[in-house]
Amino acid sequence: MNLTSKSVARMMALSVVAGALGMLVDWVVYILLNFPPVGPYWASNIGIALGTIVSFIFNVLFIFKVRDRLILRFILFFVTGIFGMLLTSLILWLGGLMQLPADPVKLFSIFFVALVQFFLNLFGSFGRWLNIETQEEAS
Repeated sequence: MNLTSKSVARMMALSVVAGALGMLVDWVVYILLNFPPVGPYWASNIGIALGTIVSFIFNVLFIFKVRDRLILRFILFFVTGIFGMLLTSLILWLGGLMQLPADPVKLFSIFFVALVQFFLNLFGSFGRWLNIETQEEAS
């Protein structure tokens, strides 16, 4: 992957689209399933899972354009999402310790965590390091 500032900016913009698409799927699934016997917790978890899958597929097809080791890449992508939730919670907790208003802290966390997750995905989940063995096997 040849990284230029233009290509990174393009990938960041598409990552916003992928995240928005994932959130939309999450919300729609939640709305469709949030009734007895499913309820809000199961509806939310199913929505998050499906939104994550849709976002991963979008990332694979349109942003990072990789086709190898998809199971490993999905696991890393999912772990990156969990890390983002934990980082958001940490930021909210620190904001509370500093007695900052929660809404602006949450808003800051959205942008900060999205940026961190983008680079974790760029160099982790979809990074070239996963291709090392494949390249060596081809030699």
